Amino acid sequence: MGLFKSADELVDKGHNFLKQGEFSKALNNFEKATEKFRKEGDVQNGENSNAFAKLLKIHSNKNDPNVYISASEALQPLGDIELKFGVRDVKASNIANECSVKAEELSILTLPTDDLSSLEKRGRELQEMGTKYQSSIGTNVMIIPEIFEKKKITGIQHAYALAAEGQENLAEAIVWSDPKKAAEYYQTAANYRRQIGEQNKEKSDTGKVQQFKKAAKCWLCGREIYGEDIHFFPMRSDITEFQRKSKESSPLPSKHESENMIYACRACHEAISKKADEIADHYHQIAIAYTNDVKDELQSQINQIERALRNLR
Repeated sequence: MGLFKSADELVDKGHNFLKQGEFSKALNNFEKATEKFRKEGDVQNGENSNAFAKLLKIHSNKNDPNVYISASEALQPLGDIELKFGVRDVKASNIANECSVKAEELSILTLPTDDLSSLEKRGRELQEMGTKYQSSIGTNVMIIPEIFEKKKITGIQHAYALAAEGQENLAEAIVWSDPKKAAEYYQTAANYRRQIGEQNKEKSDTGKVQQFKKAAKCWLCGREIYGEDIHFFPMRSDITEFQRKSKESSPLPSKHESENMIYACRACHEAISKKADEIADHYHQIAIAYTNDVKDELQSQINQIERALRNLR
């Protein structure tokens, strides 16, 4: 065998590494083959090997939308040519489409979530992205997860996962103004999670539904409010037996059914908390002042003792 491999030999070697899951070695061979084909003026084979090289770069850059865009652009000129990935043959146009859709998804996932308007925008765009996966890939198995992660995920399954995350984002964006609507969003998200078997996330979403739709009456001001730990909070108190048995003036509870806790709306809870902080800070300042006085007094006594010792010498 010659020291320098031909472009065809490099392609064959690249495919062998691809079958073995050694993607970085496969990439190296396809890149070298592309360079040789171009020097030889073999446009078609150069485009084919370049498409493989661009696609293989995804393996080490799975969250970079630009890598997917680059792969899609390299695959599009190949049209419906079938490319072999291990034992599977796939149309270049199908992979190009999947790369393009994935790049769009990753761009959405980078949207900020630290303010409510951005969170709502992210949620709505994820919904649209889920619809795009359903229409463009549907029940077909997605190619890229199967190649690089050996995962068989259909376009529908991935669409449901994105739709669920979108619903969760919408819930968190609106919970401060409409906790009942937020509970509805989380319920929809839980339904999506159930359909794709994501039990832990479904359980978490269901917990949010119960939290956001829970209602109570503030013990202190009487306001009726929804959204536990958002718009009202349980607070430890000392409830007498008489008070526990007293009939509520509202169908909504103002105290915990078993523990010594009352329910306080956020406004009352924060007012009490802030006042407690003020009182604590007041006594903290008194303690600091007293400590400083004691410190000054001790230092004064130490200075007197030192002067007395110097005089004895």
